Amino acid sequence: MSPDANQSRDRENSLAFTELPDLRLEYSGSARLERIEPDDYCLEHHCKILVSDPRDDGAELDVGELDVIHAQFGLAVNNGVSWIDVLDAHSEGASEYCSLLENNSTWKDDVGDVGNLDLLILERCIVRPEFRGHGLGLLAAKCAIDAFGESCGVVAVIPFPLEFAGFEDPNWVPPAGVSAENKKQAFSAAKTKLEMYWSRLGLTPYNERIWILLTAHVSPSAAEIFRGLQAPVATQVPPPRRTRHRHGSGWKRDTQR
Repeated sequence: MSPDANQSRDRENSLAFTELPDLRLEYSGSARLERIEPDDYCLEHHCKILVSDPRDDGAELDVGELDVIHAQFGLAVNNGVSWIDVLDAHSEGASEYCSLLENNSTWKDDVGDVGNLDLLILERCIVRPEFRGHGLGLLAAKCAIDAFGESCGVVAVIPFPLEFAGFEDPNWVPPAGVSAENKKQAFSAAKTKLEMYWSRLGLTPYNERIWILLTAHVSPSAAEIFRGLQAPVATQVPPPRRTRHRHGSGWKRDTQR
């Protein structure tokens, strides 16, 4: 490693935030005037996570990326398009959220106004290793929810540690510190840690894979999230929500007890 690389690493390791970071998302996406295919109702936002460097006034750090999907269920329903088709047609990843729509049950009482039927999916969040440990991914997600979630009744995420993608494949290359013998235990520990990380945003488990936030409920502010980063992280995952099925269309009703 060159001296310049060492200096760069030392500079990154010295990063510290004593107050709420000045974070912004620089994003791109597209939308069609005429929604011809079901997946046209899924708007993708590809976001670059930028943070003002507290050590250098005026400098900005490119710390990672965040991808979100805004599924426009309200508009789809108005145009006679099935919510299931919207997710199925978009991608295999989006189709995993179809379990939120099972049994044609509803969360309307919790979601509130019938216009807030859309779904916001936190699809992928990557913070570069040298900038981790400051909650920047959580704060970026909070920023995205505020920016894109106004018409969304539910925010959803599947907490999955990306370094374990394909770990059941015999040709999978494990990350440092993980072996073929302990990969299942390591995956379980990494997944639990990630779930507890997302819980700081107010997300709770809907089922074994999906965690959700009902936007009609009070969620932590950015300042509260930042202050909470100083507190110990819970290590036990709460049980998935119970649901009570009803007739009609819309979100499942939250009946956690």
